[in-house]
Amino acid sequence: MRASHNDAAALERWNSIRRPLTCVVLLLLVAGMSINVFAGSVTTNGASQIEAAGTAELVDRRQRAMREDGQIIKSLGELPPEDSAAQLAKLLQNLDALPTLFPKGSISDKSNALPVIWLQFDEFTGIFAEAKLTATTMMQAARSGDSGLYADAFLALKATCGECHQTYRGQSLNP
Repeated sequence: MRASHNDAAALERWNSIRRPLTCVVLLLLVAGMSINVFAGSVTTNGASQIEAAGTAELVDRRQRAMREDGQIIKSLGELPPEDSAAQLAKLLQNLDALPTLFPKGSISDKSNALPVIWLQFDEFTGIFAEAKLTATTMMQAARSGDSGLYADAFLALKATCGECHQTYRGQSLNP
């Protein structure tokens, strides 16, 4: 299935359901963080690995994940929704991990990340949360056979990725 890039009605329909879904996801995220704090396990899911990794390794990891996400998103525009589950699962896994690959100051001469990321880190990570919500919506739409919602969410996912790149990514240093 190819989604139309100029489908204003589809984006309008998606935007009408996006706000309530975003509120639910944010509540779940806050609840999850509270549980982690209560259990005494704040960021133990790989934080020590991230701290031990050098900046160059972090930049390489996140660039590989972003390239993979770009390939996944491209394939999602070409796959029928019923064949997208594995790709969406990998995308969700990457979206979950990517914010941890941006510890404060992890920038190098090979990085396209702009310093504004760390000045607006909550907004930056919020974009990943929104992308996860949208990818989850795509997965649910694919499972239920709702190709219209799938297409709407696909367009929204691309827009969310574009928003992040426009705000937080500098010119590519590595063609």
